Amino acid sequence: MSAPRCLNCDSGLGPGDRYCPACGQGVRDGQDRSFAHLLRSSLAEIGSIDSRLWRSLRRLLLRPGFLSLEYRNGRRRQYLSPISLFLLGNLLFFLAPPLSDFQLSLAEQYELQPYRAWIAPWIDGYLSRPGQTFAEAADAYQLRVAELAKLMVIVHVPLLALGTMLMAADKRLFYTDHVIMGLHYFAFLMIYLISMSAVLSLAFAILPRDFPAVPNLAPLVVALQFAYVPAMLRNALGFSWWRAVASLPLFIILLAASHFVYRLLQFLVAFALISVA
Repeated sequence: MSAPRCLNCDSGLGPGDRYCPACGQGVRDGQDRSFAHLLRSSLAEIGSIDSRLWRSLRRLLLRPGFLSLEYRNGRRRQYLSPISLFLLGNLLFFLAPPLSDFQLSLAEQYELQPYRAWIAPWIDGYLSRPGQTFAEAADAYQLRVAELAKLMVIVHVPLLALGTMLMAADKRLFYTDHVIMGLHYFAFLMIYLISMSAVLSLAFAILPRDFPAVPNLAPLVVALQFAYVPAMLRNALGFSWWRAVASLPLFIILLAASHFVYRLLQFLVAFALISVA
């Protein structure tokens, strides 16, 4: 029988080694794919900023799905954990100006959402209070949403993971593997949206209003984010290129479904907070 080797750096391990003498990764870390281990290992390294940060960001942005595959294969020590990367993206998201698609106003919830007929009686009841106006309610609601929106982005991840688990049922991966891919995807998405918002703001400030490309810039930025997905599905889930590309519409539907639930939960929590105030 061959001597055991570290899954992270392939160095030889002694019979009693609990940690790799070369890289320091726990001997069982690369084999443990449980959700509890994901949380324990992530919490242990939150706030650890070193060369792993830049290595992780390069892989996250330039090699879609690579970090998810590395984590599943036990090569974890040299990168930030999935939750740490998500929290980094969420921190940038928190510091950046709000993105309207993640932070709907009370009017948008009341008038534009598919569930508006269900929530309208609640809002109407709230507005029937003496002296209560829609403008005042909207301002109070917006304050709550500003606090909640960026904290609740993670709601997307477990929902999206359920969908991709069904989409890739033949791969027989653990649910945690799909959660990890979802954490990496939303870390990328938040960094991408924040960066592109800055680029769009600069472009709108520099380009003349009548410049032909101006109306198409925002839709183009939204569409470009999905170029990331086929490569992510191929690397993280082991799809062939044709299957990864063919799965893109389904992935977008799953993403939209998770965003629908996120918007509804955001409304329920924010409205409950202003109702009891």
